Amino acid sequence: MKMLVCVAASVLAFIASFAEIPQISMSPAKLEFRLVHKENAKRVAGYEAFLAAGNRPEAYADVPEEAEFLTSGSHRYLVEKQVLLDESAIASAYAAPMQFCSMADIPFKRSYVLSLTMTETGSERFAELTKENVGRQLAIVVDGRLLSAPMINDQIDGPQMTVTGEFSREEAEILACRINLGKRPK
Repeated sequence: MKMLVCVAASVLAFIASFAEIPQISMSPAKLEFRLVHKENAKRVAGYEAFLAAGNRPEAYADVPEEAEFLTSGSHRYLVEKQVLLDESAIASAYAAPMQFCSMADIPFKRSYVLSLTMTETGSERFAELTKENVGRQLAIVVDGRLLSAPMINDQIDGPQMTVTGEFSREEAEILACRINLGKRPK
């Protein structure tokens, strides 16, 4: 499956080069698991008010040294800089379809998720991380971009993990391929 995903992403990159679409980065992805700052709501509200007053983002001084603001869609988060797990905790990644079907007046929607299988050590560290941080949000960051910040409701055991984000098929396949590229023997 890993090879098929990489081949599909390579074909997309090849086609994109002829269609004058921006090139798709096929470098290994930098994947990080970090925590959302404990004072996220208060700090983000202050930052949003500062920006609403017409101030420049770089002029905002009330950011803790150990954190940075990241956005995911229209949501802004204050994310701790300390990386708790990285791509070395991942054994493999692949794109998988996720189907949403809601009320009759809302059309059927199909999006993709990123499915991750952790290494044995990664799985153990992730279980410990989630056990120690129940009630906090976990920031999933790829190449400095916040993908998701789900709430940790309970300890998460086991090697399988799914990252949702309403990815298109191409986005999920390319991201999975880039994570797998980082797993090549050096």
